[in-house]
Parts: sequence; C-alpha cells; structure tokens
Amino acid sequence: MHDIVFFSLLIVAILRILGIGISIDFYIEFKSSRYMILILGWSLWLIAGVLPLFSFMVTEAQLYEILILYNIILTTLGLLVLAYSLTSNYLTIQKRYIITYIVILFIVSHFLYFLANFNLTVSFVSIYQQIMWLYLILLPIFKWKVFRHSIDRHTWYYFFSILILGVSYIPIAIIIYLRGFSYGLYDSNDVILISFNYGYLLLITVLLNILLVHLEYRLTQREKHALKDRYSHNLGNALQAVYTALELSKNYDLNENDEDMILKTSQDKIKEAAELLKEIRDL
Repeated sequence: MHDIVFFSLLIVAILRILGIGISIDFYIEFKSSRYMILILGWSLWLIAGVLPLFSFMVTEAQLYEILILYNIILTTLGLLVLAYSLTSNYLTIQKRYIITYIVILFIVSHFLYFLANFNLTVSFVSIYQQIMWLYLILLPIFKWKVFRHSIDRHTWYYFFSILILGVSYIPIAIIIYLRGFSYGLYDSNDVILISFNYGYLLLITVLLNILLVHLEYRLTQREKHALKDRYSHNLGNALQAVYTALELSKNYDLNENDEDMILKTSQDKIKEAAELLKEIRDL
C-alpha cells in the first residue's frame, strides 16, 4: 500500500468520525430518527475505510480478499444510506427500492465470490456502487421541478458540486479499470492516479459533512419558523379569549352560571398561554 493511500485513508477516517459526531450532536439536540440513519451511514462508511488499513497486515490471501470485499460492500451501503438520508429530506424515495438494492448487493456479491472469483466480484460491486451513486446524485436533476421548490440557493450549490465531482470521477474510474488496478488502488504505485482518486474521495467527504450541517441548519430554521407561527397563533387566540371574557364581564349583566363559565374559560386560556410561554422559553 502506497504511503499516500495509507494517509488518505487515515484523513478520510477522521472526516467520517467528524460526520458521526455531528450526527450524534444533532440527535442529542432534536431526538429525531433521521439522525440515527445518518449515524448508521457514517459508521458504515468509517468501518469500510478502516478495513483496508488492516488488509496490508494480513498474510492469508483469502482474509485479505474478504477485507477488501467488505470494504467495497460497506462503502456502497454507507454511501447509499447517507445519500438516501440527505436526499429524502426533499424528495420521496421508496424504501422498497433501497431494500431491493441492498438484497441484490449481498446475494450477488457473495454468490460471485464463492462460486466465481474475487476479481469478478470486485468489478461487479464497483460498477453496482457507481450506478447507485450516480443515480442518487442525479436524482435532484431528474425531479428538478419538485427539488427546486424545496431547497435554498446554497443547498443547490452543494448538491451541484457533488454532482460535478461524481460525474468527473467517471473517467478516473475508467482509467483505473483500463490500467488493471484493483478497487481503491491498494496495489498501485501510480502517484498521479492515486492523488486524483483520493483527492476526489477527500473532497466528497468534506462536501457531505458541509452539506449535512447546512441541511440540518436549514431544517432547524424552517421548523423554528413553523413553531413561531404556531405558537404566536395559539397565544394570540388564548389572549383574545381572555380579552373577550373580560369584555363580557364588564359590559353585560351575566348570571352566576355565565360568570362561572367565563371565569373557567379565562383560567383555562391563561393556563394554556403559560404553557405556551414555557415551551417558547424551552426552545
């Protein structure tokens, strides 16, 4: 394994740990299940990136092949989960398609490995991964009319940057295949090709971290505005009810039952307003 590959994998692992940390922080703050999906995606991608660091220390050929195979499989799953989580905030993606993709990935990859050979398995999973990745980053383009009404200008820039990087990797992948190198260039000494391959990987990882923070910030702002509208509307209704009760008590000769009803309604609305104020302070 070339030194550039080794240190690139270490840096990428740190960036993925950062992604896990950001996702955990959001989960602790908001207790939403979507952050658990992000934690899972980053964790799978982190484990995938660590496996090659152990592969060069093993001497048994089959164990080496299994580590590299699961490096590719877990990378595919990690990217799939992350892309699904980030994209599904704005577009509807059927979960059955995701499940079907995962089932095909596991069945076919293990079938090819045990009944065919390692190189064929790696080629299949690599192509399968690229098809999935390109589809998910192109999905906003396919559903542009829906997507453009759901995002802000800065979010579109991040998605567009990931799209450009994803498409630009195609010639790099073709060159790697034509030169006969394996997935990840773990057996290559071509400094230029390694630099392009891992430069792309580092940029994608950084962009996904930035996109994650930006998307969650935008979602938080949107939820905050929605809560602001709801609380102000409910608080206004409660105050209006109390004001109406005071006007009725002041301007009309009410019997005892009506006074009791108005008093009870006023107390309920004052209690409701107090609870709303407490929730606003908690935010």
